[in-house]
Amino acid sequence: MSIELGKRLAKTAHVDHIDGDKLNDTLENLQVISLAENNKKAALERGVERTYAALRCPGCGRRFVRERRQTHLAKGGIYTACSRSCSGKFQHRIRKDPKDPKVISALDENIQTIGPYSSVEAAPGS
Repeated sequence: MSIELGKRLAKTAHVDHIDGDKLNDTLENLQVISLAENNKKAALERGVERTYAALRCPGCGRRFVRERRQTHLAKGGIYTACSRSCSGKFQHRIRKDPKDPKVISALDENIQTIGPYSSVEAAPGS
C-alpha cells in the first residue's frame, strides 16, 4: 500500500479492506485508517454497539464524552471527571466540604446519557 501511495505509512496506520474480504487486495478495496477506527469497525461488524455518555466535568465544568462502560454510571461511584487532574482536585473539594452547594450542583450536572451508535462515523472520538 505504501508503494501505491508513494509514501511510508505511519506506524499507527492500518490498511483496511473496505468490503471485509481479506482476499480482495485491489486498491479500490483498501483504505488507510487508524487503529481506533479499525477497532470500531471490527466491533460494529461483530454486532457490538457502544453507548456513550455526555458528561460535564465536576472539576472544571468542561463537557466531554466517554463510553458509558468507562463511567461511574456503569462502574459505580459518584462522578466521572474529564481527567485524572480534575478528578483529584474535585475529590479534594468533596473531602473539604461535602455539603457545599457547588459540589452538589456539579455532581447533579455530571449525568446525561446519549445513544448507541451504529456506524463508525457517528461515534464521537474517545
